[in-house]
Amino acid sequence: MITVLVTLIQNTALLLAMMVVFDLVTSRKTVYGQWGRQAVAGLIVGGLCIGLMIASFQLESGIIFDTRSVLLSLSGLFLGPLPTILAMVIASAYRLLMGGIAALPGTGVILATGTIGILWRHYRRGRLENISFRELYLFGVVVHIIMLSILMTLPREAAQRVIEGIGLPVMVVYPIATIALGWLLANRLQRENASHAIRESEKKYRLLFESNPLPMWVYDMETLAFLSVNDAAVVKYGYSREEFLRMTIKDIRPAEDVLKLLENVQLSTSGLYESGVWRHCKKDGSLIFVEITSYVIGFEGRKAELILSNDITERIKAEEKLRESEERLRLATEQSNVAVWEYDLNTYSLSRSPNHDRLYGIGWQQKWDNDTFLNAIHPDDREYSNNLIRNVVCANGPDNYSYDFRVIFPDHTIRWLLVNGRVIERNETGQGIKVRGTLMDITERKQFQEKLETLNAQLEQKVRQRTALLEEANKELEAFSYSVSHDLRAPLRHINGYVDMLNRKYYDKLDEKARHYLDTISGAATKMGTLIDDLLQFSRTGRKEISFTELDLNILVKEVLKELEPVINARKIKWDIQELPKVSGDYTLMKLVWTNLIDNAIKYTRNQPVAKISVGYKTEMENFVFCISDNGVGFDMKYANKLFGVFQRLHSQSEFEGTGIGLANVQRIIHKHSGRVWAEAEKDRGASFYFSLPKIWEERV
Repeated sequence: MITVLVTLIQNTALLLAMMVVFDLVTSRKTVYGQWGRQAVAGLIVGGLCIGLMIASFQLESGIIFDTRSVLLSLSGLFLGPLPTILAMVIASAYRLLMGGIAALPGTGVILATGTIGILWRHYRRGRLENISFRELYLFGVVVHIIMLSILMTLPREAAQRVIEGIGLPVMVVYPIATIALGWLLANRLQRENASHAIRESEKKYRLLFESNPLPMWVYDMETLAFLSVNDAAVVKYGYSREEFLRMTIKDIRPAEDVLKLLENVQLSTSGLYESGVWRHCKKDGSLIFVEITSYVIGFEGRKAELILSNDITERIKAEEKLRESEERLRLATEQSNVAVWEYDLNTYSLSRSPNHDRLYGIGWQQKWDNDTFLNAIHPDDREYSNNLIRNVVCANGPDNYSYDFRVIFPDHTIRWLLVNGRVIERNETGQGIKVRGTLMDITERKQFQEKLETLNAQLEQKVRQRTALLEEANKELEAFSYSVSHDLRAPLRHINGYVDMLNRKYYDKLDEKARHYLDTISGAATKMGTLIDDLLQFSRTGRKEISFTELDLNILVKEVLKELEPVINARKIKWDIQELPKVSGDYTLMKLVWTNLIDNAIKYTRNQPVAKISVGYKTEMENFVFCISDNGVGFDMKYANKLFGVFQRLHSQSEFEGTGIGLANVQRIIHKHSGRVWAEAEKDRGASFYFSLPKIWEERV
């Protein structure tokens, strides 16, 4: 019995020694993945089982005992299924190879003990690294009771010898071996978990430090030297990492801030510490404002401080601009007749600028509510003001409002105030609960408006009077023009008649000079007749009442071209006529417009071998703009202002015939249609005449 006990203890010691080696080997870092590491562990455990079976205690031929049951059961418990199954396969193969009477029961022990460990791992609760000696002992007892039970499958005599010869030593030594080896594996698991936690902590720290979008660094609290900086600090400050590590934190401070920095470092304590706003110098010399948050840490055996720097330069500038803006607003409101206010209907309180109450002509009121407001304004404006405000703050009322009212100052003068308000907050029922706005003294504006209205009324009266006089004068002028034009026809007929009589009776008896005189008189009379006809037409255009109808300009232009066929057929003309829109206008007058403009284009392209005339239009806002262009003689634009005047011509009678009234007629007609007319040209490069007409006719007063 003593010999068996000593042998089992020696085998147990060998197992523990092997597991120490296993612990050392598997604790080293490898390049394998998770499954690879488990496979390697299974191979090692399988090898350890073979080693234990080689150094086993042989009870009799074919029956051996070793601590592989301890190893495999704890492998299932601590290492899991994959390593254990792999180890069981290796151990079973070797045990079968060894042979003997107990080969099959021995293989059964291998499979059973490994499986017990796997099942115990699966069904137990709690963390394995915290397993107790008591549980390990119970686990060892269960495993080896089952092991002895499997050995009972040996022949009866052999089984009896096993129980009598080794049963007690096994139940004494193996559970204790299970405790020892289990404690070793639990300790190993604790170290692995602790190491993993440290690695994860370092990984998170590195991730937080290196990937943080805000600049971070660690500095030595004794030497103030930078120990580590992240990428964000390199980008923000402009120094390379190597430059940072040759510097101290004093190097990124203005010289005048260094003393304060040193004092602040002395105040640094353990834990998180917010040291406020500081100025930092970038490599390019520019200054930025930063908020510093620090944390005292140990770094590579030194007392160090971890710094987080948040650039708030833009916020500082924005706050400064806001302060300046508020100051300007304060000065503006104090020095002008404008006040700002905000009324809270929950508390019935009014927040307002200091000059608010002064605009009402009263002293500062400690309490300002709706009654205070109504009592401060003119009695005749109270009901209107109260109803308007109630309508604004009621459910679904308008968000914006504006109105003016009167106040009576202590000296009985009346001032006008203008309120511009906005509901900025409503409750769940839509009721306004907070209103904000401005108050402005508009007395001078009101007084000016009254004067302006009086002046406008006087001016309108004068305009009506002068318009009446002008209309009367125009009528008289048109009547005079018509009368003169009509009365001139009789003398012209007499002149033409006597010239014809002289030609018939004395033409052969007159010399060449006399005949020239008669021809000159006849031509002048004919020209005078044309002028009189054009003048009459111009006069009739001014007096004619416009009859608006829908006009298809495509048809109208075709009619004009048909009437001009005698002139057109004698010329070589290349036409480019665009499809034109329908407009509203007077048919007769608009036909005169198109006739004048197209006839001019034909006339002034007379010198071109091939005349090019285009008719088109474009849309501009509420108008159609029509254009008649040609490649004729054109004109100098400095004389363009004379084009549309009566009897104004830019070419001599010998160059191009005409009376100078046609374009004046065009302008008068287009103006009557609420349009405008103009021209663009270049000398010897052609001309373009434009006129506009409304898309939709609206009667203009």
